[in-house]
Amino acid sequence: TSLYTAASFWGDPEMTPLNGTQRGGTAKGKDNRMTTMGSLPFCVDEITTMKPEAIQELTMAATQPGPRIILNPNSTERATSGAPRSGIMLSTANTSIQGLLAYQNAAGTAGAMRAIEIQMRDLEIHTKEQADEYLRQLKGNYGHIGPLFAAHVAKHYDAVLERLIAKMKEIDRLGQIKASERFWSGGMACAVLAGEIVREMGLLNYDPDDVQKWAITRQLPEMRGVVVAEYDTPASVLTNYMETIAAQIIVVGEDVQSGLTYIKRPPVGSLLGHYD
Repeated sequence: TSLYTAASFWGDPEMTPLNGTQRGGTAKGKDNRMTTMGSLPFCVDEITTMKPEAIQELTMAATQPGPRIILNPNSTERATSGAPRSGIMLSTANTSIQGLLAYQNAAGTAGAMRAIEIQMRDLEIHTKEQADEYLRQLKGNYGHIGPLFAAHVAKHYDAVLERLIAKMKEIDRLGQIKASERFWSGGMACAVLAGEIVREMGLLNYDPDDVQKWAITRQLPEMRGVVVAEYDTPASVLTNYMETIAAQIIVVGEDVQSGLTYIKRPPVGSLLGHYD
């Protein structure tokens, strides 16, 4: 419902989001859609069945500003969109995306720090009938707020950019944001400022201050509790050290027939480890 609501600002709430299943689109197709959307939100519905490797690649690709480089048959670069993309990707899943990002991921926490995972809890505020009616009205009335908001931002770009930088600094200060958490504060700042602008325009009536307070006091601590830097774990510290001194570890073996020990691989330089 939240994804459909976000998509409805710009177009058909059901047709605007991309099918996130494995058969819903190729990796190149998803990348091309991101480039086409440019600065608009890139909505992907249901990524639960995507392979962890595909989700990791999509997460990293979503935060890259440049388009995919394609060569012509004569080895020259094919013309692509010259405008850098700078949108936010929204997705839904029935499992933790942080868990999928951490699965055998050589990139470590780089992908996790780009994802703001919100766990949707049933607060039992609305009945099923109310939810169904909301979606029915959403399908019959959409695509109005987005263009008006985009036109306002384009017309007052410098002022909006200045407000965005100030809002990010405010969230950095209130949330004590670290350098590695820059994507989190950036996403929060964009969402809160967008809410402030559309409320000033009379397009929405909710209070973005409540969103900011929730993001800093509830959402941020939850994300920090889930994402643990790999280099902080004892196993990772030991593994990284062993990899660093790999050339200085002597590897020995035992001859089956004679029972004598022999050197399989001698150390290079000083001896810092013994592998039996």
